[in-house]
Amino acid sequence: MNSPRHVLHFRRNGAAAFPVAEGRVLLDLVIDAAAEPAGHVLELPASPGAPLRWAYVLHDGRSTGLQSTLSRQHLESRILEHYLEDFLADGRQTA
Repeated sequence: MNSPRHVLHFRRNGAAAFPVAEGRVLLDLVIDAAAEPAGHVLELPASPGAPLRWAYVLHDGRSTGLQSTLSRQHLESRILEHYLEDFLADGRQTA
C-alpha cells in the first residue's frame, strides 16, 4: 500500500492581508492544494547586538516556536522536519 503524499509549497508572500506587528512576511507555506496557507515565514528585525531572525507562524498568527538566526533556508528545513514528523505521527502511515 502506498503511503499518502503531501506537497509543501513555499510561495512568495501572497497574503498581503496577514497582519504583522513588526517585521515582514516573506513566504507563505501551502500544504497540498489548500486554498489558505498553513503558515507564514516572517523576517523579524534584529535587536541591537543580535542577528536577524526568521520565524514561522501559523496562518492565524499563533507562534510555532520555529525560529532561526542562521538563515531563512535553515528555518525552511526546520519547517519541513516539523511537518514530516506530523505527517508520520498522524496514524495514516503504514509500516
